[in-house]
Amino acid sequence: MSEYKGKSKKDLVKTLVEKRDALQNFRFGISGGKAKNVKEGRTIRKEIARIQTELSAQMIAEKVEAPKAEVKKSSAPKKAKAAKK
Repeated sequence: MSEYKGKSKKDLVKTLVEKRDALQNFRFGISGGKAKNVKEGRTIRKEIARIQTELSAQMIAEKVEAPKAEVKKSSAPKKAKAAKK
């Protein structure tokens, strides 16, 4: 997964699209009997998962780094609910 850590979000999305196209072509090749290496699909799916994991990690890192706006709490007292017997 280290090969994807240094890439930008734009590069990761581009690579993800390419891998999904490769997986689709592989699936069509399997159904047509053209593909010889049947384990190739597994490796492509794993690479797609690695890319998606890195994209998620970058999204989480961006949310953590972004400054949050302070929310003002209202000073009005909360109404207590009357207990029914």
